[in-house]
Amino acid sequence: MERLSPVFSTSKSSNMEVEHWMTSLKEVEKVLDSVEPKLTSSGTKWRVVAQHIKDICSDLNQIFNKEDPQYEVVQAGASAAHDFDVRYLDIHKHGREISRLLEKIQKYRQEIEEIRKEYKESDKYRERYDHYKVKLDNLEKKNKDQERIERNQQKFKDAEAAYSSVCADLIQKMETVWKKHVSIFAEAASAIWSTQLKYAKALEAAANPIIPYLQQGEEEEEEEEASGAQGRIIEKVNRTSEEKVENSFQKNNAMPPSFGTASEQLTEQSKNISNAKDRSETSPAEDIEA
Repeated sequence: MERLSPVFSTSKSSNMEVEHWMTSLKEVEKVLDSVEPKLTSSGTKWRVVAQHIKDICSDLNQIFNKEDPQYEVVQAGASAAHDFDVRYLDIHKHGREISRLLEKIQKYRQEIEEIRKEYKESDKYRERYDHYKVKLDNLEKKNKDQERIERNQQKFKDAEAAYSSVCADLIQKMETVWKKHVSIFAEAASAIWSTQLKYAKALEAAANPIIPYLQQGEEEEEEEEASGAQGRIIEKVNRTSEEKVENSFQKNNAMPPSFGTASEQLTEQSKNISNAKDRSETSPAEDIEA
């Protein structure tokens, strides 16, 4: 349909329902724009993990003393790293969940693009409708040439009917396409978790050679923590006992034998020495007379 001259088209009509569905489809596209590249790169994240572990374990094997009994831990780590790398490549090569999903997303995007084209095409019908609407309003205001008015009334009715028909058809297609996002989003959630769990299980399975050493380390840590906790309890009990003894002496205004500050102890010692000196200077006769 050819576009009409915009001479009379001073206003622009819009179908609110069409605009609503177009906005909704744009929101879906925005989500897809964010999710699609993340889905595409989801497998490579695990590739980085696999290579990272493998590189570290390979480096550790270079200069470790093979006669040391702990060397078997390093060997177990290297073996697990190699095994996970092999398992990762197998999952990445044969895993189809993500690739199938990405294919569906591409087809879905094409459907949305077709809707967008039809949406733009509907503008021609809207412009024709607006054209005759404005033209008819101007003619009726002038109230001249009734025959011309009637002729344009018919053209306006035809344009209105065509525009309404196009909008009704477009709305139905828009709603149908929009509703498809629910199943695609659900499949995306399932696919990403299914794939990640496969990689996680592969990592766990590959770690079997190193797991006994990890468990041994955890048991040693638990023993150290238990020993430390027991020591803290004993220390607390001793401190509490000392405080009770000290409080008992303080209540009786007496100095406990092993408590008090250094200055207080020195003062008490000085008093004892002074008393002893006074007693030694007293003559035997005085002692007898006393």
